Amino acid sequence: MRKRLARPRTGEQRAAGSSRLAWQLVLWACALASVAPLFAARHLPFTDLPEHVAAMSTLRHWFDPAWPDAQIYALSGRGSPYLAYHVCGALLTALVGDALRANLLLLTAAGLAIPFATRSLLRAFDGDERLALFACVVFWCRPLALGFLPFMAAVPVALAVIAAVVRQAAEPTLRRGLVLAASTLFAFYLHLDAFILIVAVAVAVHLAPTRHAPTEGFLRRFSRLPVRLAWLAPAAASTCAWVLLARSDAGGEILGHGSIQFEPVEQLPADFAAWTHGIWRPRVDTLLGVMPWVLLLPLAANVRVPERGGARGLLERCIPFACALALFVLVPFQVGVTSMLGVRLAVFLLPCLLVVVRPDPGRLSAAVFAGAALLAGAVSVEAAVEVYRADRAEASGVDDMLALVSPGSRLLTLDFVTVSAYSALPPWFHIGALHRLRGGGVASVSFSEVPHWPFRFRPGQDPPHVPGRSLEWQPCRFRNALDGPYFDYVLARGHVEPFRESPPGPAWRQAGHAGDWALYAKIPGVQIPATRSDQGPCGMVLGR
Repeated sequence: MRKRLARPRTGEQRAAGSSRLAWQLVLWACALASVAPLFAARHLPFTDLPEHVAAMSTLRHWFDPAWPDAQIYALSGRGSPYLAYHVCGALLTALVGDALRANLLLLTAAGLAIPFATRSLLRAFDGDERLALFACVVFWCRPLALGFLPFMAAVPVALAVIAAVVRQAAEPTLRRGLVLAASTLFAFYLHLDAFILIVAVAVAVHLAPTRHAPTEGFLRRFSRLPVRLAWLAPAAASTCAWVLLARSDAGGEILGHGSIQFEPVEQLPADFAAWTHGIWRPRVDTLLGVMPWVLLLPLAANVRVPERGGARGLLERCIPFACALALFVLVPFQVGVTSMLGVRLAVFLLPCLLVVVRPDPGRLSAAVFAGAALLAGAVSVEAAVEVYRADRAEASGVDDMLALVSPGSRLLTLDFVTVSAYSALPPWFHIGALHRLRGGGVASVSFSEVPHWPFRFRPGQDPPHVPGRSLEWQPCRFRNALDGPYFDYVLARGHVEPFRESPPGPAWRQAGHAGDWALYAKIPGVQIPATRSDQGPCGMVLGR
């Protein structure tokens, strides 16, 4: 057979191809720049990060007889909403030998994936792929700074799944349906917020009068919904099982017996600004957080009715943004012991809005995209500088102190400084949890003390608990006679010496001091009698 000769490309086609390649390279450069600050320091100033790393390490060594964790903790029978992240981290820990490094790989993958998942979403809606450059700034947001790592990993997963949902609605295939079934189940066990967004968009895409169902009425579309969304069945079954078990586990603490709180509507604009950036102390962070929206203004006039699909096509591409905005407003701030739920969805608003915009070809659009690339670089530079400064100035010496803690022992962290000079959020509350990477044990205040964590303390293994008291936020409420007998070490940050006045209870000695950190070790068998009242490490008389 004669081979069909390829038709030579015209000069205009070659120029268009070169332009697309150039913008793809720019996207790769910006995506790599967005994750580069993760490598600027050993200790990232993300509040909950050490707890997630400790969970990975515990899972990795669950059957290791040299580690005491299986005797200290019990695995949650209902499954944790963060299970997928922790299992992936445990598997990576087994491969690379270090939970911190495994977590760094997961975070890097999540940060890299966000712009490319956004590009996939744009492709699904026939959008301009260059708009994905704006998604490179999404990674550095408040959920990341708070250490909500499973949620951050769920962001690109949700965007990619939504893109697949749109393609499945337009052209259903068995293969894509199976992929959607697996990926939505994975998203559910990453974070509930992402899963809810996927479900909302899937339902809306199939119920709305989009260009893929131009002749079907609403009742017809509604009646066919169970068939078209059959791929949601595994995740729906897991959701039902999780809710039923959550109601029975720990006395229903997770759902809180109706303890549901919503953010006031007037507070939502401030929440949007805070949760989409609001990480660093310097004012430049606020400026950089506003810039994506400023750069998008010249393209706002291009929210036009598309040639393909007409008004139905415009309605279809508004669905992800409308769903994300509705959930941002309607999802409660707190349900039981879980909080900051709806406000996190602010992170999805920018990627979903990009689907609506339709840039015209020309120099103005090219200039806007170039500005987006420069903005991504500026956000990355600021993040790298602040991460480096926070680690050097505030976490320096903590590794030396943790190296003095015996593996398998019980450590309490008291952060008397609370605030950071670099992060807008308190980053070091849980850094003592890194002690568990060296042989297991207890590091309090621990998320194992709350019911939605994958590990719960076994009866008799948990730290002392006083209702209304949180040593995480209120270290001055530490009382040696109450808390001291449980712990073997106390790691303190700041200039407060918790045992300076020899409070009643076990005796302690300073085992080490470096930077802002001091480590105290319990002196076995020595007790200080209660000859006077204990005013605590801050000299405060507090009722318990």
